[in-house]
Amino acid sequence: MATVTFKLIDFYSLQTEINGAFNQQANQLIIRGLINETTKLTTKMKVAELLKKVNVEVEALNAKRNELVEKHGDKQEDGTSVLSPFINVQTNEEGEIVSREDNPKFLEYQQEFQQYLQEEKEFEFEPFTKEDLEGFYTEFNYTQFYKLIQ
Repeated sequence: MATVTFKLIDFYSLQTEINGAFNQQANQLIIRGLINETTKLTTKMKVAELLKKVNVEVEALNAKRNELVEKHGDKQEDGTSVLSPFINVQTNEEGEIVSREDNPKFLEYQQEFQQYLQEEKEFEFEPFTKEDLEGFYTEFNYTQFYKLIQ
């Protein structure tokens, strides 16, 4: 096993690098994802194990985000909290927004969550070797994943 120091926000990036991302509105592939690249089966298995560990970290980040929404949001009748980026939204007859104000509660939430995402964490993982990646060709750049190659 090896360890690397990541900022918490890097776990979101690493998850995307592994899973891939597709913009459905533009019908455009953003990044294929390591799990979808053509590579050896043993390497795919190692990537799948890495993804499990990264998903645990992302779930913790999402839980913190939800906690902050509860803290800064407005409680609804059903017990959920809602946090809108804007307040006092005014629309015209066509439904177009003509004026709005930034929600100070949302700005506080955003600042607190962004500050949290800059914190660092030691991440333990099974390192990848150059041999694991032999025959691996890609047009995409996996910057967070590169930190896991030894």
